[in-house]
Amino acid sequence: MTSQPTARQNRRAALAVAGLVVLFCAPMFVHPNGLFCTDAYRATDWLHDLTMHLHLREALVDYGEFPLRTHLFGGGYPILGHPSDGSFSPTAWLFVLLPTELAIRALLMLLLWCGSFGVYLLARDRLELSPFAAGTATAAFAFAGWLPSFMLTGFLMQAYYLVAPMVLYLLAGKRASWQRSLGAGLLLLFLFFQAGNGFLVVVHFLLFALWLFAAQDQTTARRGSLALAVFIFLAASNVVSLHQYVSWPVAFGLVGLFVFVAAVWLPLRELIKAFRPYLFRLSLALIVVVVVGAAKWIPMLQLIDQGHYFHAEHFMVGDGYPYVLMPYQPVDRQFYHSLPTFLQHVNRSLAAKTTYPDGLPQDDEYLPLGVTYGIAIAFLLAAIFAWRKFAPFVVFFVFYAFVCFGPNLSIDPYRLLIWGLPGLARLFNPLKYFNFFLVLSLTMGFGVLVGWLFGKIKSKAPVVIGSVLLLCWPLVQNAPLFATLFEKPYQPLPAEEQFYQVHLLPERDNLTLDREDIWLKVYLGLMHERGRPENAVGFYNLQRGIGTLDWYADLLLPQAAEPKHYVLPTGELVDNPAYRGEIWCTQKKCEPTEIQFSPNRIAFNVDVDGPSVVVINQNYDPVFVVNTGRLSNHDGLLAVRLPAAGRYEIKVSYRPRRVMLGMMISLAGFLLVSAALIWRGAVNRLIEKQ
Repeated sequence: MTSQPTARQNRRAALAVAGLVVLFCAPMFVHPNGLFCTDAYRATDWLHDLTMHLHLREALVDYGEFPLRTHLFGGGYPILGHPSDGSFSPTAWLFVLLPTELAIRALLMLLLWCGSFGVYLLARDRLELSPFAAGTATAAFAFAGWLPSFMLTGFLMQAYYLVAPMVLYLLAGKRASWQRSLGAGLLLLFLFFQAGNGFLVVVHFLLFALWLFAAQDQTTARRGSLALAVFIFLAASNVVSLHQYVSWPVAFGLVGLFVFVAAVWLPLRELIKAFRPYLFRLSLALIVVVVVGAAKWIPMLQLIDQGHYFHAEHFMVGDGYPYVLMPYQPVDRQFYHSLPTFLQHVNRSLAAKTTYPDGLPQDDEYLPLGVTYGIAIAFLLAAIFAWRKFAPFVVFFVFYAFVCFGPNLSIDPYRLLIWGLPGLARLFNPLKYFNFFLVLSLTMGFGVLVGWLFGKIKSKAPVVIGSVLLLCWPLVQNAPLFATLFEKPYQPLPAEEQFYQVHLLPERDNLTLDREDIWLKVYLGLMHERGRPENAVGFYNLQRGIGTLDWYADLLLPQAAEPKHYVLPTGELVDNPAYRGEIWCTQKKCEPTEIQFSPNRIAFNVDVDGPSVVVINQNYDPVFVVNTGRLSNHDGLLAVRLPAAGRYEIKVSYRPRRVMLGMMISLAGFLLVSAALIWRGAVNRLIEKQ
C-alpha cells in the first residue's frame, strides 16, 4: 500500500503538473496575438462564449458599474441570469486585469491544471498509486484531445468540467472532511456560474461515483456489493427519469418501497450506511453552491420564467422524448452511432480543418476524445488485472459510454436513465455533456496499469520508457490544435460615439417583412451560427458600444427594440425605416440631449411643451425606476410619462430587488464559508505547533 503523500510532496506535484500543462499548452503562444481560429463557423460559438466573460470588464471599465443587465444585447437583457454569464465568477477578473488574448490562455491553463492536479490527487489517494504511476495518469489526462477539440469546436464553457476531478477528490479522498466539502462547493461554483446544464451533469457524475466508492469501501460487504450498488443506481435513475410516463405518486411509491427494502435487507442497509458520509459531504458542497450562488440562481430562475427557450419551440416535438429533434443535426451527431466510430474517436482529436458540404461541418464536433489507442489499451488491461482497485472507474466508464450511444442502442440508456431527470430533460447534444467522464476513466486506467506493472516487474526502466513513449503520442497529436485555436488575431472595429443597435438582415428584400419574420429567418437559417459579418457579431459590437438585437442566445426574452441599421451578410448597412431614435416622444416634439446609456442606467435631458410620453428603445422591465415622471410599457418598450411642459433631467435605473437580495445572500454566504475555512486552518496550524 502506498503511503499518503505529505503536504510538501503535494506542493512539488502541483508544480510538476503545472509543467505538464505549460508543455501541452505551449502551442497557444505560436500566434501570440491570436484569439480565435480562422474557421468562421467554429469561431462563432467561441466568440459567443468568450463574450460571456467580458460583460464584467466592459461594465466596470467603460461605465463604472457592475452589470446587473446589459443594454448591448437583445434590446436590453438581464445578463446575470444567463446561464453562461460569468460576471460573478472569479475567472471574470482575469479578463478585467489582463488583455483578452492573455486572459483566455490563462483561464484554460488554470482549468487544465486544476483538472490534472485533481487526477493526480485522486490517483495517489483513492487508487493508492505511486508518484510516478499517478503522474502518468495525470499526463495522459492533461494531454488528451478532449479539451483542445472542444475549444476548437467553440464550446469554451465545457472547459469548466475540468474542476470535476478535484471536486471528486475533495469529497472522496481518505482525508475528506467538512472543510474540504466547503472547498468542493466553492469549486463547483465555477461550473454553476457558467456551465449551465453542465453543472447538473457533473453533480450526476459525482453522485454516481461516490455511490460506487461507498460500495467499494465496505469492509464487511458481500461479493456483490458493487453489482448491488449499480443495480440500485440504475433502478432509481429509471424511476425518476421516466416520471413523464410514471406519475409522481407512483414514483414516490416506488421510492417508499426502496426505503422499506433498505430498512430490512442487510446488504442494502450496509451500503446506504457506507454512503452516508459521502452524501453528507456532497450535500454540504451543494449547500455552499445554493447559498453562495444565490446571486446567480435567483436571476436565472427569473429569466427562465420570463423567457423562452428557442430550440424547445422550433426544433423539439411536443413534450415527448426529443430524438431525433434537430433537422439540421441528425441523431448520429448527438450520440456515438457505432462501435467503430467510438473507437475511432477514442484515438483521434478534432480535425484542425474541415469542409462544409451541406453548410454543416463534415467532421463530428463532439465525438473526439483524443486519448489515443495506447492509453485505451492500457485502460482495458488495468480493468482486467487491477479490477478490485479500479472497479468504480470501470463501472462509470461503461455507464457513461452506454449513455453516449443513446438511441443507437436497442435499449436507449439515455432515455431510460438520464432524460427526465430534473434539469436534464432538455439537454441538446447529450454527447458533449457526458464523454468527459470517459476521458477521466481512460486516463486513470493508464496510471493503474503502470502501477500494476511496477509491482510485477523487477526492472522498472522498460515501464518508465514505455510510459513516456505512449504519452508522447497524445502530446504530439493534440497540442498543435491550440495553435489552430489561436491562429487569428482580433482586429477591433472602430468604436462609435453614440449608442445604437443593429440586427442582421438575411437579404435586402427581407426589409419589408415583419420584425418577427426577419428574426425567424436569421435563426432558422442558422445565421446566428454562421454567415455573420463582424459588424453583426456581439463580440465585436460589445467592445465598440453597439447593441446587437439578434444576439446568439437560445434563452430569449420578448424583444421590442428597433435597430437603427440592418446588417446584410456582406457587412453593408441598411437603414431601418421604422427607427425613430434611441429616445423619442410619441405626441409632442422633443429633442433628447446628453443621452447616456449604461448597463444599469439610462440618463438624458429633454424639453417637452406639454404632457408627453418619452420612449426609450430598450425592452420594458417592471424593475426599472425613474427619478421623475412615471414608467410605463409602450408596446414592449420602456417609456417615461411626463405630466407637464418643462425641462427634465431623467434618470432611469435598473433595480431588481430580488437579484440584489440574492447578491447580499451570496456575499454573506461567501464570508461565512471563508471564515470557517480560515478558522479551521488556523486551528490546525496551532495544533501542529503544539
